[in-house]
Amino acid sequence: MSKEIGSKKKLVVVHMRNDLSGSTKILTSAIEALLSENWHVDLYCSTFGFKGFLSDLEPRVSIKNHPYRRFKNKWLSAASFFYAQLWIFFQLLLKPGKYDGLYVNTLLPFGAAWAGKILHLPVLYHIHEISLAPIPRVLRPILTRTAEACAWQTIYVSDYLMKNSPVVTNSNIVIRNALDQDFVDQAKRHLSKRGASYRASKVLMICSLAEYKGLNIYMELARQTPEIQFDLVLNATEEEVKYNLHQHLDITNLNVHSAVVNVHPFYQNARVLLNLSLMDRSIETFGMTLLEAISYGIPCIAPPVGGVVEIIENNINGYLIDSRNFDELKSSLIMLMNDDEEYSRLSQSAIAKSCEFSIHKFNLDLTRQFNHLLS
Repeated sequence: MSKEIGSKKKLVVVHMRNDLSGSTKILTSAIEALLSENWHVDLYCSTFGFKGFLSDLEPRVSIKNHPYRRFKNKWLSAASFFYAQLWIFFQLLLKPGKYDGLYVNTLLPFGAAWAGKILHLPVLYHIHEISLAPIPRVLRPILTRTAEACAWQTIYVSDYLMKNSPVVTNSNIVIRNALDQDFVDQAKRHLSKRGASYRASKVLMICSLAEYKGLNIYMELARQTPEIQFDLVLNATEEEVKYNLHQHLDITNLNVHSAVVNVHPFYQNARVLLNLSLMDRSIETFGMTLLEAISYGIPCIAPPVGGVVEIIENNINGYLIDSRNFDELKSSLIMLMNDDEEYSRLSQSAIAKSCEFSIHKFNLDLTRQFNHLLS
């Protein structure tokens, strides 16, 4: 190790999967902030068959591929998950004294947390959501109890999550997610270039390939409003999309896309963004796609619970509607697609709201936590 590298604070970061999810995107921004503060970062994550946001960090960050893989069979996925925990645990345990701290992203990498505790490393958890897939429900207390036993500091992405998390630790803080500066700049350029006559015409939803995200409701909206064009972008491979949604791919006004890194063209053509998560099955703890949308001045329709309400204010920059109230959802969507005056009012408020989520503040707050933790 060079003298320059040796003088840096050394951090090991553990994440389950390098994909295009919100937690992976925020982790990428966090690592960028740490690199700017002269940290040396080693990253453990699964990269099998998927190029995600973290790939852009190479070669500045050494990415070490751990063996977790997802399978169509949930029990195979769970077995792969627990094997990966053992693998990570022993990888870290065999390197005592190499790192100054451990950054655990999401509750999932519990093997890393126990290794950090045994090595007496300061452990910082970054918790993005309450959902613990692919872990069978009966085993999920393992993850929450591990965090309680090992975490020196816990970062939550919203007030809602901190108040409702199953994890109880001694030191908690909320650091709200933010968009990286490049994303914000691209949105601003688009807004400045479009003329007064510009009128986006599509409905957009970006989410994971999970039924509780309201996929069936989105399909039904498309079927019942054939005059409107719908885009659906899923955090999944093309093979996974075809396997799970083949019965819906004949809807003529619906375009379904597998995961893409560059989502800007979708936002640039969207008039409304939908978040249809089923309230009785999953409560959004933040909502990165909502933040991305309002940075483009796109009004959103989202559930009236969870961290979502810290981004979307009812009748100000969008509407808060339980997606199970299909008639209200459909009528509100049609109104937004046709009422230009109401749309303009919500759009201007959306842009103003997006300015509250500053990447500068995110970077400052996050690096301050790490510097304090290791002091």
